[in-house]
Amino acid sequence: MKLVVKSLLMLTILLTAACQAEPEDELGGGVAAPLEAEIIAPDTAEPNEELELAVRVTQGGELVDDASDVQFEIWKADDRDNGEMLEAEHAGDGVYQLTHAFAEDGLYSVQTHVSARDLHVMPVQDIAVGDVSEQESAHEQTDNEEDHHAHDHHE
Repeated sequence: MKLVVKSLLMLTILLTAACQAEPEDELGGGVAAPLEAEIIAPDTAEPNEELELAVRVTQGGELVDDASDVQFEIWKADDRDNGEMLEAEHAGDGVYQLTHAFAEDGLYSVQTHVSARDLHVMPVQDIAVGDVSEQESAHEQTDNEEDHHAHDHHE
């Protein structure tokens, strides 16, 4: 009888050790590191000036070169419904980019939509193009503070 109990105890210990030996991701506990996206663009520009808009994507400090979808949404203050979605191209080293020219003066919002590794992030940055009134700038700044909350989520 002692031999059976010892054998069961050894089997239980081996099974427990084998289950714990499986690798976990960077944060442990089965939770993936958050996806991070940093917009690389100027704060100001002139109308019709060709600008390079880019976003650097990382996860857990590592560059993400396998994003499934990266787009830039661009709209003029108070006119998001007439904005445009533009596909970015992978430039390497976790950077996705495109070239864009803003046609007229005004405050524009640039929001990237990055999907990678079953995660999605949508940071926003404003760009003042040409002459921007103080009222337009203050109004858009208030709107974007509301937009900046709760934009990171799992797909």
